[in-house]
Amino acid sequence: MSRADHVLSRRQFTKLGAFGAASLSFGSNGMSQPSADRLESQFLLDMQLDIADVQALSPRLVTPVTGGTFKGPRLQGVALDGGGDWLIRRPDGVG
Repeated sequence: MSRADHVLSRRQFTKLGAFGAASLSFGSNGMSQPSADRLESQFLLDMQLDIADVQALSPRLVTPVTGGTFKGPRLQGVALDGGGDWLIRRPDGVG
């Protein structure tokens, strides 16, 4: 398989990035929280992941992550083999 077969779509990247950002927000980082009436966001990181073939485990679709990198203004590192993205697809096609 060529490397082009392992390129994430914008939708796949968004799902993986949202999971990573959410998991980082659970820790105490010393940053003040925004007020309840106003949601603020800021750039966290760019991520490039290497993935293996999608595995269909009905009703789940599993996309194994085999490595990669991420980098942002205050955060950078490498993605290790062993993670992945799991999507549950309903019979009506919604994930």
